[in-house]
Amino acid sequence: PWGLRLSPNMISLVSFFLVVAGAALFAVPGYIAGIIAGILVQVGSIIDGCDGEVARLTHRASRFGAWFDTILDRYADLGVTIGVSWRAWSTWPNPWVWIGGLAAFAGFILASYAKKEYALRYGKDVQSGIVERLIKRDLRLFAVFLGAVGNAPYLGLIAVGALSHLGVIRLLLTHRRSRSR
Repeated sequence: PWGLRLSPNMISLVSFFLVVAGAALFAVPGYIAGIIAGILVQVGSIIDGCDGEVARLTHRASRFGAWFDTILDRYADLGVTIGVSWRAWSTWPNPWVWIGGLAAFAGFILASYAKKEYALRYGKDVQSGIVERLIKRDLRLFAVFLGAVGNAPYLGLIAVGALSHLGVIRLLLTHRRSRSR
């Protein structure tokens, strides 16, 4: 009776706010701020994996909840991209920093979009394998966390952005034979 009863959507919001807080903290200079930012992003990512599980276990899964979580995830991804790019730009004030951040974010969006479109067009999820692992959000946020630990979150962002693009390209090449089915 005294337990905290969080709905799956509340868990999605908690995850979102943790990731956004981490994203904002990336704008604060210093290694410690970067580490704390990376930890907040990673904890938010871990909690993000709980909302769907709670929804299924408590029989409160809904289309709205899944959609709501996806939308919040994309906004959080945008926040992380801006925060990490801002941090890099503060150190290296060069427009290419923002272009790299934009390219990474495009990879994140396209990876999410490609997975959803594949499921819609083929009536099944992308098969687990290297492609699925390359385009998962967990990997993206973990790479940013590892980058923060190494005092280079921007390199983590760029690397995982490139992997996202490679994952989408591999998905297209792997399934091009199925285009007529």
